[in-house]
Formats: sequence, structure tokens, C-alpha cells
Amino acid sequence: MSRLPAFEPIRFAEQLEKSGNYASDNSLLYEWTGTHWKALEDAMGERMALKWIALDGRGSVNAANARAAYQTALRWLPMIGEPADTTVIPVRNGYLHLDHGLVLKPHDKALGLRHVLSCDFDPGAPAPTEFNAFIERILPDSAVRGRVQEYIGYTLLPDARFQRAQIWLGSGANGKGSPPTWSRLCTNEPQPSSWMPWMVFAWPA
Repeated sequence: MSRLPAFEPIRFAEQLEKSGNYASDNSLLYEWTGTHWKALEDAMGERMALKWIALDGRGSVNAANARAAYQTALRWLPMIGEPADTTVIPVRNGYLHLDHGLVLKPHDKALGLRHVLSCDFDPGAPAPTEFNAFIERILPDSAVRGRVQEYIGYTLLPDARFQRAQIWLGSGANGKGSPPTWSRLCTNEPQPSSWMPWMVFAWPA
């Protein structure tokens, strides 16, 4: 009975690198989705490695080898860079650059963005009349409303470059919890992500 060829963990890493769609920060594996870099959980990375071992036909198909291949890939793949300091909002149909007006450009791996908003940029879309009526009702002061909308816009950027936070004071059931919900709906994130600026809500004693 012939023996299987020797297991070589580096072959998994080389295959991922050849695709051009994977990068690492030495602790997490990132996959390019076509719109942004998405972090994969370790368990998912090891599942990918396990299936690759079965297809590759080298070595035993087991968890230890899958873990070795995955860990090798984390240290072999190109390092994912920090998100570019370009002022850009990532949307489904491209990256909306804001430095020189509103310019929609194709999604770009090189910018290192790790999220995308769940909407398209459509300059011809009608005004959101229902939302405008809602926010005018809960925030009747135009100056306050403008500041809140500006801050929500800040959370759509890929970083917290301005190092700003907000503290909201007030009694209960007056809408303080709405803005984080708006941000999560925009980004499809179940919880505020690491790049999002902080909002702190407080109730009087």
C-alpha cells in the first residue's frame, strides 16, 4: 500500500496567496468579498484548510493538520494594511470619495476597508420624506438635529480619525438609543464595530 505524499502546510497558504483575495494581520484571516475585506473566524479558516487537505491528497485529513495549515497561512499571507486615511464611505456600488466633492469609484482592495454600507450611492434618489419627518419630530431643534446627523455621518467613515465622542443626557424613552441602531442598520453590524466613534448615553440620577 503506497503512502500519501508528505503534508505541506505551506501549500494551503500559497494557494490562498495566489488567489489574491486573502490577507492577514497575523491573528485573523481576511477575505476580499468584492466590496471589502471581511475577517473570518478561526473555526472557518480551519474548516477551509481541512477541505483543502482533502482535495490536495497530501497527508491525513484531521484537525491538527488543518490548524497547522491555517496558522501557516496567517503568517505567510500579505499583511492587510490599516484603512487608508482617504475620506471615503464604502457602499455596495463603489467607494464614495469625499475629498474633492462626491466621486464614486470602484471598490479597491488597496484601501484596506473592512466594512461596507448596505446601500448604494444614488445621487438621483428621492429625499427620504418619512425619515426626515421622523427625525424632525424627535429632534425639533435644527442645530441639534444637524449635529446628530453630522455625527452619524462620522460613524460611516472607516476610522475614528477625529477622535470625538458624544454623551447624550436625558430621561428614558426619548430616542437616545436610536442613533446606534441607525448605524448598525447601515453597516449590517450586529454590534458597533471597532472603527465606530463612541456614543455614551446617561440618565439623570
